[in-house]
This record gives sequence, structure tokens and C-alpha cells, in this order.
Amino acid sequence: MKLEGKVAIVTGAGRVGRPGRNRGFGPEICKQLAMQGADIVVNDFSGPFPALPDYDLATKDEVAAVVEEVKALGRRAISVDADVGNAKAVDEMVKKTLDEFGRIDILVNNAGVAVGLGPMHELDESLFDLSWYVMAKGPWLCSKAVAKVMIKQGWGGKIVTIASILGKTYSALAGGYTAAKHAVMGITRTMAAELIGYKINVNAICPGWCDTHLLHLKGGAIEMYPKLLGITEEQLMVALNGWTPAGRLGTVEEIAGATVLLCLSPESDYISGQGVAVDGGGITI
Repeated sequence: MKLEGKVAIVTGAGRVGRPGRNRGFGPEICKQLAMQGADIVVNDFSGPFPALPDYDLATKDEVAAVVEEVKALGRRAISVDADVGNAKAVDEMVKKTLDEFGRIDILVNNAGVAVGLGPMHELDESLFDLSWYVMAKGPWLCSKAVAKVMIKQGWGGKIVTIASILGKTYSALAGGYTAAKHAVMGITRTMAAELIGYKINVNAICPGWCDTHLLHLKGGAIEMYPKLLGITEEQLMVALNGWTPAGRLGTVEEIAGATVLLCLSPESDYISGQGVAVDGGGITI
């Protein structure tokens, strides 16, 4: 219970899973933080996105289920429906957190989308913008708002963003996603340098291919890559499993575990500005 008495905000945390859709990183991060003693603010956005009104966002029932998972572990939890790319909504989420818990110790920027897969020269501008809005602007706005609270509190804190190995390298046919993840790595490293003097550690987790809801959504990799590459879904899965020396996709439990490590003190107090690849040995940079 190394996080007992701490309060964590986890964005994009409502993908608890349901038939036909796998569990996301967010609910598992909430669960593992709670297992270490933290109280949790479960954030997600009920939408819609104007650029993609049919995007399969988390339902309010899923978000409520995550809150109940945390409470079943003996911790306090609330849900906040907020669009992380909207500064006013982010500021309101922070205010609700302080009104309920009186403090913020941890922020996990987990909210993400997988849209616009295909050749970058054919990528619709609105989908490029949506990738940046959620996965670059969102982490910046949330980190900015929470950092101000942490500085005022005076005892430091932990900010962790779920980036991607594509923030370290690239992938054909995922240009908007790749660009946004490179951007958030720049935000992470810059804010880390600026905030370490306040005892605030800023890092990123860079997952490889993982078996989450994002793979299986309409327009996601499982649907689009076979079409784009002229292969079957079975061939795609063989390729993904063979991409890493581990020979398999990562799990939400493994990503959550690495995230929690970067939230612990004093274990991670001297780690800042890093993008920790959690990918079964598939990348070395």
C-alpha cells in the first residue's frame, strides 16, 4: 500500500470491456493504483467527437463499473466525464478532484484514439487533428493543470503518459497516431526538465502491440491492416506476435504494472523525462 493517502487521476479509463470489446489500459491502471492504496478519479469522455461521431467511446455504464472496481478494493473513487482536449473541461475535472479529495498526487494521461489508418497522404485532416487533440493536446492540458496544483501543494507528484513505441519509431499507415505520439514524447521530456525541481516526475510508458480494445474497434488495426496490406486477419496476428522477441502481444496488466512503478516513491524519484518501452524486447531506443 505504498500509495495510501494519495489521489490519482486516470484519463480515458472507462474501457472496462464488454462482449466484443477488450479491456483497455485505463481500468487496469485504476485497479493497480487502488491496490497500492490510491484513491482514484476515473475520467472518460462520453462524446461524441464532431470529426468522428460514430467512434466507439466508453459508455457511462463502463465508467461506473471501473468506479465500483476501485471501491471494491476499499478505496474511494469518483467518475468525471471530461474531454481532455478542452481546457475548460480539464480545469473543471481538476476542480472536482480537489473538491472531493483535497489533493492530487498522480496523473496518468491514458486517453487515446486509433483513427485514420492508411496512407498519410490520404489521411483526412479532421482525423489527423483528432489524433493530436486527444493524444498530444490532451496530455499537455492535463499535465499543465495538474502540475500547477502539485507545485502549490509543495510535496511533488508523478505524471505518467501512456505514449507508444511509435513515439520512438514509426509505422507506415498510422501517420496521425505516430505524429501525435512523437509530440507527446516531446511534451513529456520538456515538462520533465521544467518540473523536476518541484519534485514532480514526468515520464511516459511506450507500449508495443497490446491486446486492448483499440485493436478491435471499427477502423482499428484488426479491421484495417488486412485490407490495406492484402492479408488475412490470421496473417496479421501472426505478424504482430512475431514482431517482438516475446512472441506475443502485451497485456493490460503488464502496461498497468509498469505505469504504477513510475508512480511510486521513492522507487521512481530519480526517473524523469523517460519513455519506457514495454514491448517484450522489440525496440532498443
